[in-house]
Amino acid sequence: MKKIDLKSLKNIFVALICAAALLFAAGCENYNSYKAAVELFENGQYEEAAGAFDALGDYKDASERADAARDKIYEAAELLFGQSEYEKAIEKFSKLGGYRDAPGRIETIKKQIAYEAAVALMEQGEYEEAAKRFTELGAYKDASELADDSQHKFAEALFGQGKYEQAIGEFSKLGGYKDASGRIETIKKQIAYEAAVALMENGKYEEAAKKFEQIGEDALSKEALNLKDYMEALELFERKEYELAVIKFESLGDFKDSPLRAEEARELCIAILTVVSADFANIGHIKSLRFNGENGSEVAMSGDWNEWFVNATIVRVWGLELDGMSSSIMNQKNFTRDSGFTFNIVFDIDGEEHNIIIKPGTQFITRPTNAGYVLLSGNSPNH
Repeated sequence: MKKIDLKSLKNIFVALICAAALLFAAGCENYNSYKAAVELFENGQYEEAAGAFDALGDYKDASERADAARDKIYEAAELLFGQSEYEKAIEKFSKLGGYRDAPGRIETIKKQIAYEAAVALMEQGEYEEAAKRFTELGAYKDASELADDSQHKFAEALFGQGKYEQAIGEFSKLGGYKDASGRIETIKKQIAYEAAVALMENGKYEEAAKKFEQIGEDALSKEALNLKDYMEALELFERKEYELAVIKFESLGDFKDSPLRAEEARELCIAILTVVSADFANIGHIKSLRFNGENGSEVAMSGDWNEWFVNATIVRVWGLELDGMSSSIMNQKNFTRDSGFTFNIVFDIDGEEHNIIIKPGTQFITRPTNAGYVLLSGNSPNH
């Protein structure tokens, strides 16, 4: 039988005692650490509590307690997010590592920061940059819609600044959004309108009228043509061709101050012919005047006239009244230099009948008589 080594047995016994002591000490330490972690949790020190519970490993329910602490951190981070304390919220979520969806929440907060920055840019009128920022956010909230809205506002701003071609390009990016297509047509119409105005300012009235007509501005087209005639009438007036100026101004109706201009030109015509006719007073006598118009009507007049009238051309008659009688054909104002028919003036000088053929395109001049206004032009033998 083998002899027991008492010394070896003693060493084994001592080792077992030491191991038991160590286990007991470790158990006491874990207990104390667990207790300290619980106190940290109960005091709201969740980050420290989570770390303390994690250090305990699988001791008791340390793992579940650590997650509970992290849940509290998560809730605190969400609260900060809701209060717009974005940087603090990111900091809280960052301490959670990969717990739950903490990484995703961090990305969401960053998008919210970018979203609000884009909204601020939009409110400041920085539409182009705002559109870019919203586009980068993709499907986050209503970023896509706000990107289009910012783009629309940017295009409108360019339109307002007169940058028409650039505005058309920006509206084109919007496709069917809102009224983008309609705005493009409006800008094109504005371009044509301004081109027409420029033509008018350069005196190219007929070209301007055509361009106005092309964009449906019929009233402006008519005004351009009226302005053409008005400017021509002014030129006639400046060249002292008053008889032609009268016709031109009268054809314009109430356009601008045409009626006043026509009257002014008419008075100057009267003054000129009165002087001319005075030089030939009592040279000859017109016993009667018969006017044969398009409708065959006839009117007679008498009075002292000059012989030079034989060589004059009577072109038009305004409101002629003879011995209380008037002729409707004489009162009409359609016997203008560009009228489309010919008529005769028949008159007598000292018993001899004379006849003058009046053709379209003949010019006129005005003269007052006791009977009304007779419009005359032509050269006498002595003038």
